[in-house]
Amino acid sequence: MKTYRSSIFSFDTLDLHNFQPFLVARMLVCIGALLLAAELTCGFVAAPAGRLWQYWTPEAGVSFEEFRHFCDKGESPHVWFIGDSTAHANLVPIVFSDQFGGKVSAWNLGTSGNFPLAFQRTTLPLLEDGSIRPKLLVISLITSGFLELGSNVKSESAILSSPYCQKQNGVFLLGDWSYLARLRFCLGALRLIKQGKDRSIIEGRGYSSTSGSGSGVAELPNSAQARLSSELSPPRLEVLRRMLTASKKHNLRLVFILPPSLENDIRRAPHQSVKAFLETQQEEFEFAIYDSWESSYLQREDFFDRNHLTTEGAKKFTHAIGELPFVIESLQSSDR
Repeated sequence: MKTYRSSIFSFDTLDLHNFQPFLVARMLVCIGALLLAAELTCGFVAAPAGRLWQYWTPEAGVSFEEFRHFCDKGESPHVWFIGDSTAHANLVPIVFSDQFGGKVSAWNLGTSGNFPLAFQRTTLPLLEDGSIRPKLLVISLITSGFLELGSNVKSESAILSSPYCQKQNGVFLLGDWSYLARLRFCLGALRLIKQGKDRSIIEGRGYSSTSGSGSGVAELPNSAQARLSSELSPPRLEVLRRMLTASKKHNLRLVFILPPSLENDIRRAPHQSVKAFLETQQEEFEFAIYDSWESSYLQREDFFDRNHLTTEGAKKFTHAIGELPFVIESLQSSDR
């Protein structure tokens, strides 16, 4: 009568007298061959993405990687536009270069959600390193980004969880060694490249225009309105201090922009608080403040939404930055 093993843990199952090492070895070789084939295939597929897989968005990856490419060739842009989405959407490098007769190069490293706690991982290391020194830094950070709002933390977390930021914290990334592990991070970059959007970012020198036309104004919920009057976050202000310290240490000229906004009283408290803090730092660090919050030359149709400009609005705004005496003086200086 045929019998069956009652359990995989039975003595019959665990009996290794009939163990066949040759068959096990063959199985392991087959598994290894399959993994190697998968690794080679993923490597071929992911190759066009390069190091874009490390970044929080493919668009940011294209901008940062192309910027590094220029710096590696010894062609660091004279002007860096840095900050959050108000830098990315509101500052047009080509307009700035044309304004100075093509003698000044500029690059936009602004990225959405790059509020202070993310900024200290994405952009601040470039300033603190000091090996690359622009003639001028133009930084734009939305003033509500200095508050401990849940929306700010969520946006920053999306950036801080990227492989790019995790590597700075010393986290071991399997993706550094395996194409299989990094493939899922490459998919967005591969779509971007296939659609040709990487070229538009490079041609725009990091800037990509907002789509649609102006005045798409969204009101904040009441809970958010109440929190916008809260005090500024000390850790976020400390990031600002570190940025100012780095710029002074490496003799970098800096303009801090308080970004333009459509009239909105609920944002007035953080705006005034950040401006007051910056004014207390000016004597020590010698930088310029450009308060464009209620710029008279910007009309409602120049705004894509409450804090971001349309392409035409951004051109107007960038041109106004280029007319600042501090900016002209900085760019006329021969010191890098």
